[in-house]
Amino acid sequence: MFEIIDNYVSSVVKERNLPGSSVAIIKDREIVWSKGFGYADLEEKMPATSDTVYRYCSITKPFVTAGLLQLMEKGIFSLDDPVNDHLEKAKVKTVFAKQPTIRDLLTHYSGLPTIGTPRARNESEASSTEKYIDKFARTIRPPGQIHGYSNPGFVIVGHLIEHFSGIPYTTYIKENVIKPLEMNSSDFYLTQQMEERLSTGYGRRNLMEPVQRVTPYVSGIYPPAASGNLYSTCNDYAHFIIAQMNGGVFKGKRILKEETIKEAHRLQAATGNSRSGMGLSWFRFMHNGHVVIRHTCGMLGWTSHVAFYPDLKTGVIWNTNLNDGSGWRPPALTALSMASGEYKTFDPETTRYETIPDEWRKMAGTYGSPDQKVEVKIEEGNLVKGEGDSKVFLQKIEGLRYMVHGGLNDGLELTFERDEEGRIKQFDLGTSVIHRYLTGSWRVIHAPNPRFFDFVIDIESENKATVVNKDGVKLPITSFKVEGQRITGSFKTTEPQDTIGLSTPPPNYDVEFELSYIEDILIGQVRLAQKKPLFECLEH
Repeated sequence: MFEIIDNYVSSVVKERNLPGSSVAIIKDREIVWSKGFGYADLEEKMPATSDTVYRYCSITKPFVTAGLLQLMEKGIFSLDDPVNDHLEKAKVKTVFAKQPTIRDLLTHYSGLPTIGTPRARNESEASSTEKYIDKFARTIRPPGQIHGYSNPGFVIVGHLIEHFSGIPYTTYIKENVIKPLEMNSSDFYLTQQMEERLSTGYGRRNLMEPVQRVTPYVSGIYPPAASGNLYSTCNDYAHFIIAQMNGGVFKGKRILKEETIKEAHRLQAATGNSRSGMGLSWFRFMHNGHVVIRHTCGMLGWTSHVAFYPDLKTGVIWNTNLNDGSGWRPPALTALSMASGEYKTFDPETTRYETIPDEWRKMAGTYGSPDQKVEVKIEEGNLVKGEGDSKVFLQKIEGLRYMVHGGLNDGLELTFERDEEGRIKQFDLGTSVIHRYLTGSWRVIHAPNPRFFDFVIDIESENKATVVNKDGVKLPITSFKVEGQRITGSFKTTEPQDTIGLSTPPPNYDVEFELSYIEDILIGQVRLAQKKPLFECLEH
């Protein structure tokens, strides 16, 4: 088993030209295998080992969440408390009626923006947590509406730990999580011993360029942003995963109650109608028929990926000292399949259909947005999905659920969804909802005065659509076209009686529209062509 993992990691390090990697495999209550690959420092030729220190960036989030949940267990707060009930000087700013809750912060459904945290050359340049919250904790959508990964949300989580415990969150986590887990090479501040084993971070613009050493930096927030500033090793972080897989216990020491662990791993917010989505700070997906609990991270110079199957009590931690800006993360899920003894190579011939299922023809088409289109199509008896210049295969599990074979999402479950008319409207993958490209229902209004016109365009395909007017009447659209980011067409309708006599369109008219897709909305022109004169000359 370990030989196949060793060979696989070695091949990835070579293919991606990674400076170094460190990997640990966990089974039940122990680390069963760990190893370093390549170099922790290229220039100094310092080998990477399983005790090499890496910056753990966003994998810090589940770690910090454990500390917050400890305080919840004491009855200090409830997950469904509005965040602002526990913030004093700096609060979340929102124009929406619904306030984000602590649970919303932990599931990334708070409505807060997806932005990073600042870097500084040294701690003297860092600003306070409260200043950061005051500046960036501003909702851009109502909470609970859309999954939006938010670093400001977890800066607030660290601030809440300080508020509830009365000490800096870094101190609380060290005393109540790091020490009980015997993570002697982990901290939010480098000790001399850790600094001697710290990997050097590297970056590059693309795969063809050589890697470049990253200038050292620290968090631009003090205390270091709770969204991603833990230093640790794969052997150390494995202790945390052991506790996660064993009801909150490590070597007989309990850091969380078993019911709290179950709540953290429970599907808190599903992606559409799929079985994947968010736990409490953890991503909870379906992978090769198992629930997988996972988190990835990436910051300037480092990337990591941690994943485990709770039912098999098997986990993987994979660290690298390179971030190439491509969004690539170490493929820990593949290593996890190998570690569980369930890894199999995929042969498209095993899923090829001689007679194409009717539902596939309904699933085929273009999904996504203009700058990130995804094609689902039928090729040689298989249903495939495009991923950049490559493609992956979709194997039916049951109903509208399919397993992805190949690419970055290999083994994950993909779920198609229908609209009320029975048409395929989207697919759900991970925490992403990918709608059909320029399909579905779009409300068109005159922004200054919605009474001037207000209708809904229901797009079925690139050349077919209907419209529902203000009376709720469905009408055909003629000459309808979707060309790139532009849609055009026209329809005939009458003005509702409640607006006749106002400065509105005439009672009978044609509507011609020319709209463009810009950042998830349609913007453009709607022209009215009169069919009956506004005024008639009456004879007496």
